[in-house]
Amino acid sequence: MKTSLLTATGLVGAIAIWMAIGMTGDKDTSSEQNNQLRHEVHEVVVEFKTQEAQPVTSYIVTYGDVMPNREVTLRAETAGSIEKVTLDEGAAVKAGNIILQLDMKDRKARLAKAEAKSFEMKQKYTAVRNLGEKGYTAKTKIDMAYSEYKSALADEEQIKVDIKNTSIKAPFAGIISIQQIEIGDYVSVGDELSTIIENNPLIATVPVPQQQINALMIGGMAQVEFTTGEKKEGTIRFIAPRADSQTKTFRIEIAISNPEGKPSGTSIIAKIPKRQVLAHFISPGLLTLDQQGNVGVKSVTEEGLVAFHKTKIISSITEGIYVTGLPKRANIIVTGQGFVSDGDKVTAVNTSDIKKAENNLGNNHEHY
Repeated sequence: MKTSLLTATGLVGAIAIWMAIGMTGDKDTSSEQNNQLRHEVHEVVVEFKTQEAQPVTSYIVTYGDVMPNREVTLRAETAGSIEKVTLDEGAAVKAGNIILQLDMKDRKARLAKAEAKSFEMKQKYTAVRNLGEKGYTAKTKIDMAYSEYKSALADEEQIKVDIKNTSIKAPFAGIISIQQIEIGDYVSVGDELSTIIENNPLIATVPVPQQQINALMIGGMAQVEFTTGEKKEGTIRFIAPRADSQTKTFRIEIAISNPEGKPSGTSIIAKIPKRQVLAHFISPGLLTLDQQGNVGVKSVTEEGLVAFHKTKIISSITEGIYVTGLPKRANIIVTGQGFVSDGDKVTAVNTSDIKKAENNLGNNHEHY
């Protein structure tokens, strides 16, 4: 292969010789030699750069939303008026914190009455049982006394639960996102009161095509980019066991640590690493199409022949793209690729030789 910038200069000389041959009609030059010279003169000059493929991690890039880890709407489990609102919307809560307090009304009095009834029934049952052990009372009376005692205990327990339900507590640590009532509001059993969300961790939910699902595993790492541009690492915690019947994609959940309390509900881009492949880093401007419309890159062989390589973009950054499909070591055409086709014979000049020639030329000028 001709690898010197002087090749271009030599071509100029060859053209002049060819023209002279055509004009003089030198009989000593054979027709075969003339055809060979004309072929060489008409070769296109291209520049190429020799480079090695490097290991690059390929990614599954998918889009989705980041949601809370948990979200729950608290409902009234007993009726009554709201006596106190302990925490408002936006407040952080810990598990067990009281958020709302309903009024007690006659609940304490009912509890005292139920406790007295339980005590009375216990005393009665104990007396009847003692008589039964001595043979002075029938077993049916003992059983009835025991039943009355257990019923009284149940009534007492029911009132205790009712009193406990007047305090609305946070079931887990989080943030109050909605507070639907005010002091003085009357609520019935089942009415919505407050909504609590847990944003640590955040959960990114994204779809993954069925062709790529085998590249994923529980516990695998993923990179999540928020709408603000911030990037955080996450861990795959869930892979749907069944594909969506409409989209043929699998739902993936990525857990993202969020101690700073970033909000949920925003859009995200997830990059999930698959595997390492050998790829070339090139400028997008080097991509071209063959006659079948395939996207690829052209290189030149050691014999000076153009080769078209169908390529696939693995990833991209601001400076360029990573592509597969080229040989591990390739002479990528960087100038003139638009004027040649697969299989063409070309005169190839290495960009490194051009730089050397330019440096030498600059040094020569300095001597003058």
